[in-house]
Amino acid sequence: MTELTKLGAVFVRCIATVFLLHTAAPSAEIEDEVGFNAGISLPLLIVAASGNSEQGEEVLEVLNNGRVASTWDRGIAAWDQAIGFGSCGNGGAGCPTVDWEWADADGRGQVLQATWADNGQEAGVYFETSDSVDLSRFDGGTIEFDLRTRGGSSAVMMKIDCVYPCRSDDWRSPERIGQEWQRVIVSIDTLVANNLDLTTISTGLVFWPAAGHGGITLEIDNVLWRADTGYQPPDPEPTGGTGGDTLNLDGLNGENNTSPMTYPGMVLAWSDEFDGPSLDGRLWNHDVGGWGWGNDESQYYRPENTSIQEGHLVITAKEEFYGGRDYTSSRIKTEGARSFTYGRVDIRAALPRGQGIWPALWALGSNFSEVGWPYCGEIDIMEMIGGSNREAEVHGTVHWNIGGLNAPYSHTYIGGKTQKASGDFGDGFNVFSIIRTEDRIEWRVNDEPYYSFAIDDSASLAPFREPFFLIFNVAVGGRWPGYPDGSTEFPQRLVVDYVRIFEVGSDGPIGSVPDDDGAASDEASTRFAQLTESVTSVRSNSGVVPGTSIGDPRQAVASKDVATKDVSTAVSMKSYDPEARVERAASAVSIPTLTPSVLALGVLALLALASQYFDTLGQYRKG
Repeated sequence: MTELTKLGAVFVRCIATVFLLHTAAPSAEIEDEVGFNAGISLPLLIVAASGNSEQGEEVLEVLNNGRVASTWDRGIAAWDQAIGFGSCGNGGAGCPTVDWEWADADGRGQVLQATWADNGQEAGVYFETSDSVDLSRFDGGTIEFDLRTRGGSSAVMMKIDCVYPCRSDDWRSPERIGQEWQRVIVSIDTLVANNLDLTTISTGLVFWPAAGHGGITLEIDNVLWRADTGYQPPDPEPTGGTGGDTLNLDGLNGENNTSPMTYPGMVLAWSDEFDGPSLDGRLWNHDVGGWGWGNDESQYYRPENTSIQEGHLVITAKEEFYGGRDYTSSRIKTEGARSFTYGRVDIRAALPRGQGIWPALWALGSNFSEVGWPYCGEIDIMEMIGGSNREAEVHGTVHWNIGGLNAPYSHTYIGGKTQKASGDFGDGFNVFSIIRTEDRIEWRVNDEPYYSFAIDDSASLAPFREPFFLIFNVAVGGRWPGYPDGSTEFPQRLVVDYVRIFEVGSDGPIGSVPDDDGAASDEASTRFAQLTESVTSVRSNSGVVPGTSIGDPRQAVASKDVATKDVSTAVSMKSYDPEARVERAASAVSIPTLTPSVLALGVLALLALASQYFDTLGQYRKG
């Protein structure tokens, strides 16, 4: 087709459109239905000369380019829970929770901007008609609008009202709305299936942010109803994030947030890449129970909520009643199997979201089962509390007992936090790290330091020069994060790609699994356990009193149930070679006491060796 032919075709289509506009003789009813408050009249049937619309498609405008269509002649109003779900207008005057105004948006002209206060109340903005309208011809169609936030992100709720007491049930966006414009398409069939009567429609749209937004501003534009012309919205692409019915690993970003397999001056002591068919029982064991875990948490921890999926550890928090609790989750640990002291820990993970959701990657002193918390010390590598847009912030903290092991219970803590520049930690993978030395612990995210804690020679901080074991969990509820509400989507997941432990200069891969599982290894392990019992016995007789887990208003504490575990599981394995472990343990309990008699024997032995040396030397010279 020549360029002239193309221009001619466009001209003919434009003439046809003008002909329809001027000869359709729209009735007053049609003018009211599709015209704008500014008085512009459009025919009900719009024939598109370009774009993606199909010929014969019917569109009913609600809001566009800073104007509300005249069908919704009562304009913009809102209901507000803070005034008993009463209504207000005039930009929100009289509504404590929400107000609105027209705002300029680049490339769009004016859009409606509505701002919600962080007061724990809900309020919905709507476009209303004075007389109900019959929109049954839109059965099978869609309601569509463009939406974005002016900071942070939030799921969005919507509904359509029909003549009271009729209304659709609330519809929730399947993903959070962020600061980029997103086109939201809602099937009208979905609303009809949830009690909407299309013959008595009274609002073109009601919208509001999901609970737990923490104060947020939404901008909305290009709101319309579209009649069914055979068009079906495509199945949504699997969304990112760690929540929802199905985990979509491909939808998680952060592909560049990785860490190396080597660091100068360090060796990889042990790691778990989670590439087996199930959780490695040689490395990990479970805490089980639902007693609140010292923080009034709402979940029951059980092994069934842990899985391995496509080379990733997945801990899933579910809304289900079990063991007297309304939620289930998992908590895994390396206690008795793997520990770490000086060096570096790298954990690549994607975090869950939602009000009341509390993921943690942390560690307790390996002597926890002997002395209790907080005497053993606690290092929180990463904690996040969800809701109110807090998912963009993570915390690093240490806990200890003031005065150390022999002092009365006196828990204290200190820590730092960092915030993501854009998005949140539920969008994809990030590497959470700590670097431990004798005098300092440093926290990093994607190798960027954000907090450092100095360790001195005091008894209070002595635990931080000892081995620690790892704990991964997702708590639900608690005094620090608060509790789930209507905005919390379940299930939620903590997804871990790998954990890698590096130690400073070592004679072997400390804590790795021996290849030889034969009798020699078993015998060495038995002797090692017997020797560590001796160490513990000596320590117990020195006056160290095991503590108890009392709990803290903002941190998870270790299970009371593990306090009676075999003491041999609380001692870290310090070498690849089981015989070497025995030698190290034996040296810890076999140091002789230096008495005068022992000293005299040593001197006599040295004199005898000297005499033999000189005799030999004399014979050598004679020869």
